[in-house]
Amino acid sequence: MINNERKLQLDDRLKDLENAFQHRHSWFHFLVDEAVKNGLDIEFARKAIGRCGVFHAETRYPATSDLREFAKVFINDVTCPLFEMEETVSDDELVIRFHYCPAVAIWQKLGVSEETIKKYCDIGMEGDRGIVSYYPDLEMELPKTIAWGDDVCEVIIRRKNSKSTR
Repeated sequence: MINNERKLQLDDRLKDLENAFQHRHSWFHFLVDEAVKNGLDIEFARKAIGRCGVFHAETRYPATSDLREFAKVFINDVTCPLFEMEETVSDDELVIRFHYCPAVAIWQKLGVSEETIKKYCDIGMEGDRGIVSYYPDLEMELPKTIAWGDDVCEVIIRRKNSKSTR
């Protein structure tokens, strides 16, 4: 069962950003739902979002795979409160825990089934996977997600061949 309750209060600016974020994920739901109804395999969305992640890595992220520099772009004063994020970062590993997901919240509000939310979440993570794939010496792991009933989404980005600090 999905447990996704916002704990932090947002100021008006962040509420507007959350609404915009949720509006985008409403589009995602309706677009994918119509595509599936018209015979498309949902995997088209996975490929498109992965490409979008690579585009963002090329245009917004640092040219270095320094995890501390990467974290400064990935985690900022907007994403942190929207997702109620906490992170730990070292030279070899970035661990991010998301305690709330606005995408899951809007999908729940739209009446999307939990099974479909699980699919949407994994497809949505292709954006992050696409970003990380841009860096040949980094890899990403997603051991926990709110959509799967975990208490947090946990994203781990680490140097390939490094030992986990966890």
